[in-house]
Amino acid sequence: MLRRLFMICLFLFAPMLATCDRFGPGAGMECANIYNDFESGFPFDWEAARSRTQWIATYYGISKSEIRESGPWLYWSKGQTQYAFTTDGPRVIKSWGHDPVVRDVIRCLGDPETYQAFKETDRYVLVLWYPKRAASFEASYRQFSTLAESPFSLDSEIWMSQVVRPGSFASMLEDATPNLNWVHLRDVAMARPWPSDIRTISIVEVPAANR
Repeated sequence: MLRRLFMICLFLFAPMLATCDRFGPGAGMECANIYNDFESGFPFDWEAARSRTQWIATYYGISKSEIRESGPWLYWSKGQTQYAFTTDGPRVIKSWGHDPVVRDVIRCLGDPETYQAFKETDRYVLVLWYPKRAASFEASYRQFSTLAESPFSLDSEIWMSQVVRPGSFASMLEDATPNLNWVHLRDVAMARPWPSDIRTISIVEVPAANR
């Protein structure tokens, strides 16, 4: 009788346990702090420069006085989320007081369509790309030596997100990577379809000259 009851409970709760493995326990950040649908409509064009601060104030629910301008940069915040717009790209860069993790991004946006993963001279880099949203999310580990296995997991912290102008994937990579020396981050051919399981991503070691 007890064995039968155990099997029934296991059958009922197995899907919940699988969900917890995919989305918890690190999950918890509100999706609006990770990405908002309106962000893909950011006024990047030069013609929209005059109305840009009003757009930010309207969509992020802040006053124009809370937006700080410094050269080609605009800075603002909403709660613990920090934003910066720069014409160097152009792009919007997002960071957080408390970083989300990979599972938070996947919980809110689903699996990324494609990704980039590299071993650079002094770090490992993973970039999750959502081209339909013109958005990317980057995790990285400081590491000089080459590891036997990937250091990335669903609990890897996302330290930065970028939103760029919608367009071809090649153009979005260029906007997200204005540094021309980082050729591997601008190379469409080095991006791969997401394999569903982060443990099976392929990491490419790139020459030191690219960094």
